[in-house]
Amino acid sequence: FLVIPSPGAGLIEAKMRAVAGAALNSTVLVFLEPHIRTNRQWLQPLLRRIRLYPKVLAMPMLDPIPQDNFNQYLRGTSGQWRFEWNLNLIFSEPVPRTPSATPYMSPATSGGIFAIRRHWWNE
Repeated sequence: FLVIPSPGAGLIEAKMRAVAGAALNSTVLVFLEPHIRTNRQWLQPLLRRIRLYPKVLAMPMLDPIPQDNFNQYLRGTSGQWRFEWNLNLIFSEPVPRTPSATPYMSPATSGGIFAIRRHWWNE
C-alpha cells in the first residue's frame, strides 16, 4: 500500500494516513521514506524481531550510499540514534561494537525506515 502525501503534508500526517488506509487485517506496518533503497533480505530480520518481541519498533542498520556514486556500497556502522540537548537527531557510536547482525537497543530512530506491529502502533 503506497501513500503519496499531498503537498505541504508533514511526515507524521502521511504516516497516519497510511495506517488509516492500510488493510484492516494487516498485522505489521512498514514505513519507508522515498529516498530509501533497500538491500536484499532486509525485511525478514525485522519481521522475525517483531514476532519475538511484539512491542518493538524494528529498524535495520542503515548503509550509506555516497552522493556522488549511487552504485557504490558502504557498510553501515553499529551506532545509536540519539537526541542532543537542542533536539537535533544524530547518529553516533558511543560504545564501539564489532559489526554483527545482533539487534541492539537505541534511544531514538531516524523514522525513515522501520516496522512495527499494527496493534502496538495504535496503543
